[in-house]
Amino acid sequence: MITVDLPHNERVEQALLAELLTDNSRVPLVADRLSADHFYDPLHGRIFAAVIALVNNGGEANPTTLWGVLRRAPEAADAPGGVDAYIAKLYEACAFGDVKGYARVLEDLYQRRCLIEIAQRVIADAQELAVSRTSGDIMDELESSLLLLDEATPRAQPLVIVKDAVQEAIDAAEAACKAGTALTGVTTGLKDLDWRLGGLQPGELIVLGARPSMGKSDLAWNIAVNAGDALARGLHGGAGVLMFSQEMVARQLGARFLARAAGVATDRQRRGEVTDAEFIAFTQAIPNLPVWIDSTARVTPAHVMRRARRLKQKHGLGMVIIDHLNIMGAPDGFRSKGETEVITEITRELKGVATTLGVPVLLLSQLSRQVETRDDKRPTLADLRQSGSIEQDADTVMFLYRDEYYLGRSEPAQRSDETTEKYNDRLQHWQQRKEASRNLAEVIVAKQRMGAVGTVSLYYDGARSAFFDLER
Repeated sequence: MITVDLPHNERVEQALLAELLTDNSRVPLVADRLSADHFYDPLHGRIFAAVIALVNNGGEANPTTLWGVLRRAPEAADAPGGVDAYIAKLYEACAFGDVKGYARVLEDLYQRRCLIEIAQRVIADAQELAVSRTSGDIMDELESSLLLLDEATPRAQPLVIVKDAVQEAIDAAEAACKAGTALTGVTTGLKDLDWRLGGLQPGELIVLGARPSMGKSDLAWNIAVNAGDALARGLHGGAGVLMFSQEMVARQLGARFLARAAGVATDRQRRGEVTDAEFIAFTQAIPNLPVWIDSTARVTPAHVMRRARRLKQKHGLGMVIIDHLNIMGAPDGFRSKGETEVITEITRELKGVATTLGVPVLLLSQLSRQVETRDDKRPTLADLRQSGSIEQDADTVMFLYRDEYYLGRSEPAQRSDETTEKYNDRLQHWQQRKEASRNLAEVIVAKQRMGAVGTVSLYYDGARSAFFDLER
């Protein structure tokens, strides 16, 4: 491994500690920005941590109190002249300088040391030529490491006076009003859902959960096409979309688009049962939409960030869709962890993708099987696998539910102790419910940080893989 002198500045470390020791009231200015790790000298890091702990606990950080904390610290043994003499020397270094300026210098030096460590690890991994790890794995780990370092760096946002914050909200509402829509975010192409959500909001992680065969992939694909179509036509709420489809290759999504646009079911396309007139309709339906498909299996959050960031730089990007959470690859450092820890890290990093890129991230998720054991199979937040971390990181949680799916698989049979008349009544009731539920889908908004919860009804045409607004 290449040996590199790690960047540091001992005098800045000493000056910062001197300022804090001389005036404990300055501690809050840096307590949320720095930790012991930001100091190159381990003793300086130990002194800083002791000062923060003493002040946070209502005490005073001075030579006497510090001596009680540091006298048995391993780092104290290396202090020139002993820990007492070293702390006294720190007092002499006080020049009443800019504490925040010192903190910025230490943050930058710490990041530089981290970057060198990451670079050395990448060089070592690239030279190892291990069969089990490809260059793509190394790039994913590099991207993940850089993302984690970026997220760990506190960036003070400019102060915003409340008048300006309110004006921003007014401007967003005015834009939606002028457009004649309920949108302040990216459109789903479904009016009632847009009204409930205000569109999919930039910087938010939106989770769409459902049991298998509910149609969540169809709904996500419809949203992607609708948002891209709106952008292509210059409509309010349109966006370029990057969709990570881990279960279906691009050709299968293309077939679903044709089913929706030309009315030819995917199973007929697969069997080649397409007429000449329908082939002409296919040609006319070919879209030119800003929607990109990544069919890579077991994508990691680092892969998502890398692809999305590059696409945003080259073509512009307004939304990311991932189908789905439960088959994503584990982030770097979590491949040997349990499922709960992996899911927790994935959702945390995807929330970082949303905020860093300033786009909504729509994340699909499977629900646990406990839904199937209840009489009312409408999902709740508790049905999310590892629901604690998903619910915590998500700004919005929605569930897709179709009563038609379950009723179609539960035709009642006559019981041995049941009269024909009672059975016919039950059968008639089932048939009525089944007919009422035909093509009906529910999107249950179970959590929304900036809005009310509720249920939106949609029309679902399974043969065409299409969702539409429900005509009442």
